[in-house]
Amino acid sequence: MPALADGIAAVVESVFAELLDLRAQPTASPSAGSGPVLRASVRISGAWQGMVVVDCPEELARRTAAAMWGGQPRDRAQVADAIGELANMIAGNVKVLLPGPSRLSLPA
Repeated sequence: MPALADGIAAVVESVFAELLDLRAQPTASPSAGSGPVLRASVRISGAWQGMVVVDCPEELARRTAAAMWGGQPRDRAQVADAIGELANMIAGNVKVLLPGPSRLSLPA
């Protein structure tokens, strides 16, 4: 499904650019040796079943939280909330690309 993969890449780039003023580019998943990684996921269920998973190195997660909340995050929980919200925004936009009907879970 190359068209779906291209659509997902465009969604990720758009969310980072428009909402966070950050540039996203495809890369391999963060490796275990590169430091702490935060993960958030949102399940999509309905005509299509799957999950959007965001793995984010801690430094990028902090930058994302700062851009999202308009200042440095107060604590790790605020960083985790930002990554959960990021996964939710991406999943919501990916859902539009999929056959319906479908629904999203809360971020985990």
